[in-house]
Order: sequence, then C-alpha cells, then structure tokens
Amino acid sequence: MHITPSLEEFKRLAHNYSHIPLLCELCGDFDTPVSLYTKIRKKSSYSFLLESAVQSGSSGRYSFIGFNPNMVIKSSGRKISVLENGEWRTEDEEPVTYLRSVMARYSIPKLKDAPPFIGGLVGYIAYDAIRIFERIPDSAEDDLHIDDFLFLLADNLIVYDHYHHSIKIISITACDNNPESTFLSGCDKIVSISQMLKKSIESNYNGFEVDKHDKLTITPNMTPSVFMKNVQVAKEYIAAGDIFQIVLSQRFSVPIRCDGFDIYRRLRSMNPSPYMFYFHCNDTIVAGSSPEVLVKCRDGIVTTRPLAGTRTRGFSGHDDHKTAEELLNDEKERAEHVMLVDLARNDLGRFCKYGSIQIPEFMGIERYSHVMHIVSEVTGRLENNKDSFDILQGGFPAGTVSGAPKIRAMEIIDELEPLRRGVYAGAVGYLDFHNNMDTCIAIRTLVIKNNTAYIQAGAGIVADSVPENEYYETIHKAHVLIKAVAQAEGKTYDFGN
Repeated sequence: MHITPSLEEFKRLAHNYSHIPLLCELCGDFDTPVSLYTKIRKKSSYSFLLESAVQSGSSGRYSFIGFNPNMVIKSSGRKISVLENGEWRTEDEEPVTYLRSVMARYSIPKLKDAPPFIGGLVGYIAYDAIRIFERIPDSAEDDLHIDDFLFLLADNLIVYDHYHHSIKIISITACDNNPESTFLSGCDKIVSISQMLKKSIESNYNGFEVDKHDKLTITPNMTPSVFMKNVQVAKEYIAAGDIFQIVLSQRFSVPIRCDGFDIYRRLRSMNPSPYMFYFHCNDTIVAGSSPEVLVKCRDGIVTTRPLAGTRTRGFSGHDDHKTAEELLNDEKERAEHVMLVDLARNDLGRFCKYGSIQIPEFMGIERYSHVMHIVSEVTGRLENNKDSFDILQGGFPAGTVSGAPKIRAMEIIDELEPLRRGVYAGAVGYLDFHNNMDTCIAIRTLVIKNNTAYIQAGAGIVADSVPENEYYETIHKAHVLIKAVAQAEGKTYDFGN
C-alpha cells in the first residue's frame, strides 16, 4: 500500500503546517459509492455520503464518504453542543465565531491533483438558523426539534473517483513534537479503513415486496384550502407593497418501516441531481437530491445559480421543447426569476469585491428527471477580508425558498406556516480548510425521525399567482420523494388527486 507523502516529506511539511493530509489510492472498479458507504455506515453514529450527477444523469467525478468524525458540532439557537473524544460538552461562544475558531486550528498544505474536498466541516444548516443572524419571529411550532445546524468535522474521508474508478482514502493527521509517531498513526488509520472497504457487504437488502393493496399514509400539515388561503393572504401582502414575492410551503408526514438508506437509493436512481446527500446523524436522517446550489466558492470565485420557474417534463422531446418555450415566455415566471436574480446579486454584493459581480448565464433551461427550471448564474470575486462563513451567512437562506425582500418574506412565512421548516429550505454541503465551500439548498429533501419521513415542498407566490396552481406546484415537487418512499416501503400511494 502506497501512502503519500513519504515520512521524510511529512517531517518537512510539519515545520510549516499543523496538520498534514495522508492519502492512499486503491483500485475501485468493483465498487460504487453506495457499496462503500454500506460497508462503513454502521461503524459510527454519524456518517455521510455526498454524490453528484450532471444534467445528463451521469455521475459527477467525485463522491465523498465520511464516518467517525473528529467532532460533531450542533446548535439549538445560540446554544452549541460539541461531541469530541466520545463526550458531549457545551460552548458559550457565538455559533459562527466558534465554527471559525475550530477551522482556524487547521493549517493544511494543498495537495497537487487532489479532489476538491479533502476534509473540513460537512453538514446542514436548518432554515430556522436564520434567527441566529436576524431578528425573525419564532411563533411556529417546533415539533421535530431539528438542530439549527449540525456539522461533522471530517478528518477521515473516502473519495470515489468516477473517472478513474479509484478510491482515495484521506486521513488528516495532526503534527506534534514527534512527527514520525503521528505519521505512523495516520498510516494505521488508512490501513484500518482500507480493511473495512475490502469486506463484503453485509446484505443486499432491497426493501419490501410490493403489495398493491397496501398504501402509504400521507398526512399534510394543512388542508388544500388552508394552503390556498395562505396564498391569498400572501398576495394581499404583495398588493400592499410589503413584499414582491414569497415562497410558501407545506409538509407531508409518512410513517415508514424501511431503512432510510433504502429510500435514498431509490431517490438517487429516479431523480439524479447535482447535489445528492445522505446524512445519518444519530437519531435523525437527512437525505435529498437537490438541483440548486445555494452558494459555492472555489479559489475566491463565488457562484450561485437561482432556479425559479418550474414545469413538469413533457412526455416526448417535442412536448419537452414546447413546455420549455412556454415556460420562458410566461411573464409571471420571468418576472419572478428576474427578481430573484437581482436578489442573488445583492446577496453576493455583501461579500464580493465591488464591480466583480457578473451574470455569465441568464434565463436558461435546466432539465431534471421530473421537472425543468429557469436558471441563471451569478458570480463574483470574494473580498480579501471575507471567508466562507461570511458567504454562507450573507447568502442564507436563498431567495428562491424565502422571498423578496427576504426579511419581510420570512416574517410572513413565520405567520402563515404552522410548523418550523427545519432542514427544508436550509443548506447542505461542506466548507474546507482553504476557504472553499460547496452548498446546496435543502429542497427535494426529506428528514427521517421517529420512524416517520417528513417531506416539504414550496411554491413561489407573486401578484398574479393562482392559489390552486401554487398548491399543485408543491405536490409536483414533493412527488418524487413520495414515490421514493413508496418504492422502499413496497406500497402504492395516492397523492395530490
């Protein structure tokens, strides 16, 4: 087994850095990210799988797998809880300040030809975490008690390279006064992980047999009439000039008996997306296939891609083309999209250099398995005195899941939606040790807790919205998640009829 860097190079680097990444590459042509994750997921109460699919449905180059993190950091409001060395403790610092202090402990060399992520913070930020940063009312019931954020400090990582069909095992190793000892300890970790990956999968479990007489029980958190009444109230706020646009959502609860990972396997298959993720966080599972980046930063270039304007895919290529044309010519959809592109430009203006913001793509069409969206891309160059936490805080939550102006829209969301949103409309992704980050909006996402899958979907409301149409837009967006649950459960379903 060849591990890089060598001991001699490790000793040299230890003079200038606090931590050194050790890396080993293995042949992985018999494996998939799903099989690799299956081999390690029961080794830790906290683990994750991050995957990506490009628009054609083929895999993005890298998939990332992590388990047994160095730390687990979570927050309920401003109360921070930290799991480290097997024990929980609380921290009194402001949440973002504490996260910065954790990342500041790591100075790490950049690896040549390394994957885009070799370690750092991986996790989610719930929509309700906005109250850490802004004074937003908090009257909605907190029935699920989802953490406002939860990050795993990933210092051991398995990376699957789809181009080369190889596996990279990475161990971030601390330097101390005895670099040879720490080097050997890091090598031992890599060897231990490689041994886990050589084992056969414990089970080829594929869910329950389909019983056409057994239907899913799907319970919404409001009736269709209540949702449509909320749309009408939102339109009155728009007419009064409080807001220009707002996203209202509803949540569906589905009791389940299946393995949550089995739902994810169905979802990734039927709805391949740029951001696919599965987090097992003790008693809570977060899984999704999101089409929309929240914000990413690579080498100082910040990017966001607002998706606003949705249609169901056509049954044929001709139908699909006609649907796309109709979507792009819909004045309501165009106006909503332009408004959200302007909001994205304003968000980037909080942390990007003046004059650097550009729109390389404006009002294109992106197609996914079930729906198509209007998309634009907004980019900028990060200010020298800003970091990934400034980016995340400045761009959160996305205007495409809240509204414009954001603060007033979120106040109205709190008034109209009966339950806290939790992970829905928040963010999922990673922040690395070199100020790079990649996060998506938590849409097409489900949360599993207490043997129940929770699925939430929203619709963008503008002045001329038709309440019934907006209700059915939430149904269309939630449908693929309901379908994934039904397949994993071996049940049929009636949804939105």
